Amino acid sequence: MIIRHSRRFMLWLPVMVSTLAALAATAQEDELEPRWLRLEIPETSVGMEVEGLTETESGGGLNSKHDQLSLVPDVGLQTRGSIYHPDLISFDFNGEFGWGWISDSVNSSGSVTTRNENDTLLRYLAQVSILPAKPYNATFSDAQDHTYRTYDAFDSYTVDSTRDSGRFGWVTPALELNAEMGYRDDNSTGLNGSSEVVETYLDFYGTQKRQNALSTLTYRYDQFDNTINSSNRQNSVFNSVGLSDSETFGSRQQINAST
Repeated sequence: MIIRHSRRFMLWLPVMVSTLAALAATAQEDELEPRWLRLEIPETSVGMEVEGLTETESGGGLNSKHDQLSLVPDVGLQTRGSIYHPDLISFDFNGEFGWGWISDSVNSSGSVTTRNENDTLLRYLAQVSILPAKPYNATFSDAQDHTYRTYDAFDSYTVDSTRDSGRFGWVTPALELNAEMGYRDDNSTGLNGSSEVVETYLDFYGTQKRQNALSTLTYRYDQFDNTINSSNRQNSVFNSVGLSDSETFGSRQQINAST
């Protein structure tokens, strides 16, 4: 008989750094007044992030235990602003930086496997919007994340991800065009090995609207590169094209045709 139990906990202790009332009042001025650079007073925070995992497995006279603990003190920064006018170019930034320690160990039938590491932690999300109030607009983002992912018993990984994307849109009463392209790189490290997944993608969606008809064109491109335990890189490419049309006929619009 196998018995498993696990428990996770996370502790987050934010301490906000206040700003002077006079500076806060300055930031409240008219947002519609053009200015070459507008930057809000940054909000900062300090804290301690703690995450722990304990798993036990017993059966057939064998006992196994998996313990994982990470301690990361960090500093956070958040701000937003615009260039010339918020309706022209606006941007947001939210990030955390810290230095931490992680311990990962498995004790199975007297055999102990351990991993102790000291490393920096960097999390952030930066986003820039161009002409956000216009029917033609664009958004660009760049992000990095640091997480822990558990796939099954005794199989917990540290995952560092980098993601970049750009989205373009143009909307009119008769036509809607949207395109998005992006890139991500996920690196996973654990006691049982490591892996890296790299993805590059492109999505397109176009719709033409007519009085009694609607036509849609879609396209998807996706390329994956996967490497496990420093082995040869595996590559796959996916392409998909879709085209649809819907028409309505008749004096009472009682006939529908879809292709």
